[in-house]
Amino acid sequence: MDPAGLGRAVERDAGRVHDLIGAGLAAHDERAARALRVLGELDHAPADAADRLRSVLPAANGHFRVQVGLALHFFTGDEACIAEVAAVLTGTGNASARAAAATALGSAHATPQALGALHRGVTDDDHLVRRCSADALLRHAGEEPGGHDDLRTLLAGDSHDHRAAASWLLDLLARDSSRSYGTPSRFAVDLGPADHHGGYRRPARITLAGVVLGHARTSAYVPELRNLGINTTYPDREPDFAALRETLVSHGYTGMPEEGVLDIAETRAVLDACETTLDADLGVFRWRRHDLLFGDRAVFAVELGPVDPDGSLRICTAWVDGHNVSPVDNEVYVPQFAHSLRSTLRTLDRGADFLDWGPTTDHVTAELLPTGIGYELHSAVPGVGERTGTVEVSRDDIAHVLDATATALENHPRRP
Repeated sequence: MDPAGLGRAVERDAGRVHDLIGAGLAAHDERAARALRVLGELDHAPADAADRLRSVLPAANGHFRVQVGLALHFFTGDEACIAEVAAVLTGTGNASARAAAATALGSAHATPQALGALHRGVTDDDHLVRRCSADALLRHAGEEPGGHDDLRTLLAGDSHDHRAAASWLLDLLARDSSRSYGTPSRFAVDLGPADHHGGYRRPARITLAGVVLGHARTSAYVPELRNLGINTTYPDREPDFAALRETLVSHGYTGMPEEGVLDIAETRAVLDACETTLDADLGVFRWRRHDLLFGDRAVFAVELGPVDPDGSLRICTAWVDGHNVSPVDNEVYVPQFAHSLRSTLRTLDRGADFLDWGPTTDHVTAELLPTGIGYELHSAVPGVGERTGTVEVSRDDIAHVLDATATALENHPRRP
C-alpha cells in the first residue's frame, strides 16, 4: 500500500475514498482495514472510522480480523483490540493468517495476552507460524531475530523441541523483569525476575523504615503481594505506616519496625506500581500455553495451568470451536469451579444453558444443542457485537472433558 498515493487520493476526493473503504470493509477485504489505519496516521480518516471497524469485527476472521484489530487499536488505544489479533494466532484457522497475526503482534504493544499467544505460537504445528512467533518474542525481549541458531534448530525439530524453544523464550522475556520501587528509608519493594513458568512465586524484598523485613517463604506469593495495596487501604484507609505495618504482619512478614513515617502519595504510588507490574507479568503466565489439555481446542476443551502451591487458584481456559471463551479472566477458584463443572455434568441431559461457570465464562453465552454447542462470544472491545457459531460435539465427549477436568481440579492440593 502506498500511503503517499492514498493521501493524495483522499485530498482530491475524500468522500469517494471513504466510500471505497466502506465497501471493502463490508466485503471483509483486509486492505480496506489497513487503508483506514493509514488514513488515520495521515489524519484523513472519516470521523466514524472506529465505528466502521467495530461493526465488522464480530464476523471478521483470519487476515481481515488481524487488520481490523490493529486498526481499531490505533483509533481507540484499547488493549482488548490486541487480544483480537492474538485470537487469530491461538485459533484454529489457516496457517497463513496465524503467521500474519504473529508478525503483527511482534510490532504491537506487548500486552500479556499478546505475549502469551506468541508463546503458544512457538509450539504451533506449522513451521512458519513457529518462526514468526519466535521472531516476535525475540523483538519484545529486545533481541534481533537474526542468528540464534540453537533456537532455529529447536523450531525445526519435534514437539518436544518446540516446547523447549518456547520455554527458552519465556526465560528471555523474564531476563530484565526485576523492578525496584520506593525509598528504603521509608518504604520500598524490590521485585526479582518474573517466573512465567510457575507464575505464583517471585523473589521479593520489602523494606520498611530502613529495615529489610523477613518472611518464612524464600519467595513471595504473587497473588498476596499483588493485593498488598488493596488490603492496606480497604475499606477507606490511607496507606500510612500503621495501616501498612498491620497488613504486612498479616501477610507473615517479620522483623517489623515499631514506628516510622511514610509519604502517603509515595506509598500509594509504590503499591500501585507493584500491582501493575505483577498483573502484567502474571498475565504472561496466565495466557501462555499450558500442557494439561482435556478435549480438542478446535471443538471443545478445557486447559489447566500448574497447581498453585500456596492457595486454591488455577489457570483454566475453556475452548469452543477454536475460540478461547475465557478471554478476560481465566484464573479460577478451584473449589467453586470444580463444583460448577460437576453441576453441569449432573444436568447435561437437560440441554439448555451451558458454560455458566462464573467469571471465567462471563464472555460467552452457550447452549447445548442436539448435536453440539451453540455459542455467542461477547467481545471485550466496547461497542462490538457478538461472534456467533455452532460446533458439532457429542454429549459423551462433553461429559468426558468435564469429568476429567473436575477430577484434575479435585486432586489439587489446597491450602488449609
